Amino acid sequence: MQAIFWTAEEVAHKAQQIYENDIRQQVESSENLGKMIVIDAETGEYGIDSTG
Repeated sequence: MQAIFWTAEEVAHKAQQIYENDIRQQVESSENLGKMIVIDAETGEYGIDSTG
């Protein structure tokens, strides 16, 4: 497997795209208010937790 090297800005941009295009509808709910979402910019996998 080849390593991928992205700048912090590229990672943020890719994660924002994934959020807006793929998972926003699924995660924006009252039960997730105040929680943190972490998105893997390479795979699109994500997790939601109150403590990060």
